[in-house]
Amino acid sequence: MKSMKNGIAEQKNAEIDALTSQVNKAQFRVNQLTTVVTSLTAKQANFAALLTDADSKKDAALANLNQAKTLVANVETLQRYSILVSQQTDKSLRNVRETSNHMAELIEQLIFSADVVEKLSGFVNRQKAANNVIPDALVAVLNQATSDANNAVALTLTALQSSYASAASVDQAGSVSALEARQAQQWLTLLTGTSSDVQESLAHKRVNAVIKSVEKVLKALGKAQRENQNLMSLQNEKTQKYEAQLGQLNRPVTFEASASAVSADNASGDSVTSNDTESVSAQSRNEELSERVLSLQQEAIQARLAMDTARQEYRDSSETLNNLTRQADFYIAQLNIVIRSQQDNALYTLIQRGYQRAVERYQSALAASNMANTQLESAKSELARATASLNSLNAGLGAAKAAAFAA
Repeated sequence: MKSMKNGIAEQKNAEIDALTSQVNKAQFRVNQLTTVVTSLTAKQANFAALLTDADSKKDAALANLNQAKTLVANVETLQRYSILVSQQTDKSLRNVRETSNHMAELIEQLIFSADVVEKLSGFVNRQKAANNVIPDALVAVLNQATSDANNAVALTLTALQSSYASAASVDQAGSVSALEARQAQQWLTLLTGTSSDVQESLAHKRVNAVIKSVEKVLKALGKAQRENQNLMSLQNEKTQKYEAQLGQLNRPVTFEASASAVSADNASGDSVTSNDTESVSAQSRNEELSERVLSLQQEAIQARLAMDTARQEYRDSSETLNNLTRQADFYIAQLNIVIRSQQDNALYTLIQRGYQRAVERYQSALAASNMANTQLESAKSELARATASLNSLNAGLGAAKAAAFAA
């Protein structure tokens, strides 16, 4: 009998030693994962800061690009209106010069007419002096006609002078508008490298179209990345909940066994309780435990369904994220090709390249941040499972020590 007790004690000590070894290994694993989580948290914060910086630089590059685009459009409008004004002033100058020529011819005719009227008036005055038959009214009319003709010549000369002054002003305005058009063209050449057409070139239109596509896909990519991180966290949460439900599902069996043992002890110790009462009590406990097990099974099934749904949503989100990443790579490569087709020394092209490089850095930072977040979430999930395993082993070790002490 004594040797049997010693054998049981040695067996329990061996179990305690094995559990202690498992606890130590689990504790080491938890410490190791805690260090990994701490390191990955710092890494994730660093990449998040890099992503924020890349995002701000991308927004600044886009703002500069939009300002340059607006500047190019304004210069093109200025050049277009300058050319239009130059054409209109040239036309006005031709009309003014034509009017001046007509007025010069009119003055010649007026001078000739005034000279004829003046000679006629002088002739009538001489005849009047020799012959009183000529009426005074005729003399007065001729004198007035001479005066009016001279006034007409004077006024026409003034009008001709004003016409020449207008022609000079129009000519100066035309020169200014032509100079403005040339300077606008030089400015446009500096900005875009184009020198033959006022309208936006086909390459610029392609660049603007690709930039719009890049901005659209980057916005969708950022949104998909955030949704993917949220779904990954939700998946880990549902997985941990399911594992916890499985752990709870296994505990009632042990409880039932211990309950049967306690029932047996009570039956041997209490001589008053009848066998029928013991049977009813045991049946009631078994029914209660069965209901509890059934409830835990249903909860475990629901947790499994929720976990599967979360995993499917995460896989779908990851596929969407991968598709958007490929689209972003395609549009960025297309943007690079279109930009390279333009002149290298154009200011607008340099700004476009700055934006394109900012987009590439943003995409790289986004991918790095996404990877860091994924690693961190995976490490946290692994740490949670290791911690749960450690707690379970500690509980088992405590129960084993308590059982050994009670024995």
